[in-house]
Parts: sequence; structure tokens; C-alpha cells
Amino acid sequence: MKLLFIGILIILVGYQPSVDKRSIIHNKTIITRTADSSLNLKIEYPLAVEYTNSENSDTIFFCIEHNRLLVTPKGDVIIKNELLFEIYPEGNIQKIFPFIIGEDIVIIYSFSTLDGDSGSTAKRISLKNKNIIWKTSIYGFNLVRPIIVNGYVYLSTIGFVGKLSVKTGEFIWGFDDFFKNGNFISFNEPLFYKDSIVQFTENKASNLIGSSITIDDRNRRILTIKQ
Repeated sequence: MKLLFIGILIILVGYQPSVDKRSIIHNKTIITRTADSSLNLKIEYPLAVEYTNSENSDTIFFCIEHNRLLVTPKGDVIIKNELLFEIYPEGNIQKIFPFIIGEDIVIIYSFSTLDGDSGSTAKRISLKNKNIIWKTSIYGFNLVRPIIVNGYVYLSTIGFVGKLSVKTGEFIWGFDDFFKNGNFISFNEPLFYKDSIVQFTENKASNLIGSSITIDDRNRRILTIKQ
């Protein structure tokens, strides 16, 4: 089955954390929110996912080329009552973020076990031969929607932020142990600024400004931690 896919292209530009303008292409609509065009970042969002108990308990759905795929908690991916491929999760899948990359699918998911353990994992699976190309364990749970920027996945879990290669599955950098005194339980999607600056802000409804972690992406080091 030949699959054709259309990704989402977004151009983000800016530098100062106070900047409130970006250029976004979403659903083929361009929303101009920045005047600085010094950065051209190809940003891809995961496929839309539906969580429901309507057919089976804890069932997940997403679509590829107008085909609705069912994902069971055990990681079976089913299309039209036939097994398409298996994810082989470490426990029951709780949350999933699929990306189509050529003839492959990158799936980033969180899971839980009957023993109460939980965690997150990223896998790249061939849709052609169903093989797992790479697998990478991710620190922690509370997985937030990851994004792919210029071929790299930027992601976060509780007290952790990281960047890994879509091609190899290897972490370019990852920083953890931020979960202290109730801080950095969950993050927003990262913000990108000039000079290779990436900022993760805490997703904290009670704090409009929020805590943040600012990283020098190029040199793989933390610049500031604001709590």
C-alpha cells in the first residue's frame, strides 16, 4: 500500500523571550506573528490522535492517508480488522504521538505497567517490513506533545527535556533531575530563538510567566534555569 503524507511546515523566528510574534503555517493557513525571518525551521507536529472507550477500553485511533488505525493498549496497530504492525510497548500505552517519516513511522509514547511502573519510549518502525529501526528509552512520564524540528525530536517529560535524532534515535542532548519542590512537572512545547537558543517553559496554570529552562542547542549546555 502506497502511502502519501502531507506534513505541517512552520517557520519560527525570534530571539528575546519576550517576543510575542512568530510565523506559523497550520492547516495551510499562514498566521504572521513575527517580523524577523533570520530563522527557517521546519517544524512537524504529530498526527492527530483520538482517545476513546467507545469500542474497547482505552482504545486509541489515528489516521494515515484517510485510513483509520486502531491502537490497542498492548500496542497492536490495526487497520480494517487486520494487524498492520506492532509497537511492542513495555506496558499498556497511555499516550501516543505518531509522526510519518517517509515510509516509516516514529512513535513516541508513554506507558504504565500493572506493577505501577511508568515511562516513555520513542521508536521508529518501518511501515514496509514492520521492523523496528531504532528504540530509545526516555526519562520519565508526563510526556508532552513532542515536535520534530529540522530532523530532530524535541521532547519533555517530568523534570526532563531532550533532543534526539529522527535518523538514529540517539539523544543529541538530554537534561534531567529538574523535578524538585514541585517544579517542572510538565512543560509547554519549546520556543526557538536566534543564536541556537531553545527554551522550555513550565506548564503551570497557576503561574502565567512560569519557570523555564533555556538551552544553548548548538553547544549542548544549559544557559539558565528559572524557578
